[in-house]
Amino acid sequence: MYSFPPQGWKIHITSTIYDAQNVLYDVAEYLFVKSISFKYLSSRTCFIQANGKYADRLESGKFITIYPSSEHIFIQLLKDLKTIVCKYDDGPYILTDKQWQNSNVFFRYGALKPRFSNEKNVPVIVTPQGDLIPDKELPLYSLPSFVDEPIYVKENNYFIEYSNGKLTDYQIDSAVHFSNNGGVYLASRNGKKYILKEGRKNVGVSDRSCLDAFHRIKHEYQILRSLSPLSDVVNAVDCFDVWNHAFLVEDFFEGRDLQQYIAMEFPFDGCSARTDCSDSYWRGCKEIATKLESAIAKMHGIGFAVGDLSLSDVLINDSLEIKLIDFEAAKKLSQDFQVDIATPGFTNDAVCNYEQQDWYAFAVIVHRLFVPICPLYYLAPSLLFCQDYMVQKHFGNEAVSFLRSVRSRMLGLTPLLSHGPFIDKALQARDKLLDPENIETFMRLLYKGIVSGLDLRGEYPVKGDISMYGDEMSKYSIGSGFAGVSLALLKSSCLENSEWFYAIAREKYISVLRKLKDGMSFRAGLFNGTVGVAMAAYEVFSREECHEMLSYIGISHIDYLAGIDDYSLYSGLSGIGMALLSLGASRNSHEEKMLSYILSKVYERCDCGLTAQDMLSSKADFTLMKGWLGAGLFL
Repeated sequence: MYSFPPQGWKIHITSTIYDAQNVLYDVAEYLFVKSISFKYLSSRTCFIQANGKYADRLESGKFITIYPSSEHIFIQLLKDLKTIVCKYDDGPYILTDKQWQNSNVFFRYGALKPRFSNEKNVPVIVTPQGDLIPDKELPLYSLPSFVDEPIYVKENNYFIEYSNGKLTDYQIDSAVHFSNNGGVYLASRNGKKYILKEGRKNVGVSDRSCLDAFHRIKHEYQILRSLSPLSDVVNAVDCFDVWNHAFLVEDFFEGRDLQQYIAMEFPFDGCSARTDCSDSYWRGCKEIATKLESAIAKMHGIGFAVGDLSLSDVLINDSLEIKLIDFEAAKKLSQDFQVDIATPGFTNDAVCNYEQQDWYAFAVIVHRLFVPICPLYYLAPSLLFCQDYMVQKHFGNEAVSFLRSVRSRMLGLTPLLSHGPFIDKALQARDKLLDPENIETFMRLLYKGIVSGLDLRGEYPVKGDISMYGDEMSKYSIGSGFAGVSLALLKSSCLENSEWFYAIAREKYISVLRKLKDGMSFRAGLFNGTVGVAMAAYEVFSREECHEMLSYIGISHIDYLAGIDDYSLYSGLSGIGMALLSLGASRNSHEEKMLSYILSKVYERCDCGLTAQDMLSSKADFTLMKGWLGAGLFL
């Protein structure tokens, strides 16, 4: 009962959010009777997230996943399920699958149970010869080379024919951007460049709006036609449908968005002093801000608001001319205010109409031009004092005066500095900024704050990090537990009369050693596990206890290390190797052998196992702590 093979045909049922509950009732009732295994998205929130604009295109539309136990049952399910769901409206098209008879039933061949390659940590299926190959999930239907569709499926499946219509008038030159809503493409016609923006049916529906991506495209076209007199707004050329897709055609504007402008032009290398480069940059920002403010005012003057304005919605060319794009959330100022789509950081809970929303986003954009970090002053208004100081130091008095003048104007147009009702904190007066001259004072204050938050006699000495509850060792780890805090304090010059703390730390580490002897389960990582705790123990009492702790976690057994398929500094072999390297001449023969083994394994993986496809993968991690940069540092 409810059994199914490791790989084979799987079925997906798609649905609109409005039909989801009834579809689930009907399909589940049938599957329970037939003893067929299945899973489904468990809530409205999960449903919206799975089909949102920036949801994974490979998972979108898969409301119910069904696992047939044989090919015969798979075919029967296709027939029966189509009959069950045919009364419901079309759901999102599932890009990875093939549609069954133009219905809400889709299917593909792949892994039905989790199975991963030890080398690459990717889902795999098995060929008839016993080889492991990737279970490729692409945004189009594909089959493994050794699999063919059942004859019944080939002979009885059918699709509605459709024409590409006006799409054939355009040559698609490249893809600019992909999202679950659809692509954005650079196209050409008769030697002229255009942007084609695509919207798919039944995806991108938000929790507060009934508009899907398909109808947002049409809405955006109507807004752009109304804004056509404004030269700072991108020009809409056409809008047409192709099957379940809507396409908006816009004139091409040669330029880059403000996010790219900041990344490429901000004088990061001149942060410690004013330079000609920084002077040129801030004057360019002033020109951009002035033009953007004028463009928004003109829009409001004819009764419209952008609705969702952010750095990526403002294009500029080399002459610093601007062009506003992306009006899918645009509204008439007279409409009832409702935040449908919003970019985090560019809105706040205090705005109460679309005009305020635009001006708040404008203020954040101008601030980001000068301070290119996440806009947190909505949550902590006192940060403005610090950040203004940074702007003054970096760009000069004239620049900070301009920034403050923008903020002053915006205070009359939008609740710029209001913060959410969830914040309830004591009022604070400005004291002083962190500076090389007072860094010792700040260190003592940090030390005082850390110590006051410790519960040295409690089960969890350090408070605040949820990862400390992962296993018994996590509360002692460097990354989230006592070992990290004790190392920071013991190496700090602020810890006076430290014998009391040494005594407590020694007691904690002896407790860990005792639990290891009793067979406590653990993770071995440098920052998240026992190797890190052992290295901290090395600092607190002696080499002998450190080596004893390492021996109890199996570091002297190659079989234990062979089972670790994590190469990171934080939790994997590179971190363990770094710990052994730090022991230097005090390593014993077993530890020397382990270090050699880890070196060879990490080197082999970096040198031979990291393919070009790995390098380009969106899941590739090249960060220091948890990615390949850490492995490189170890080597």
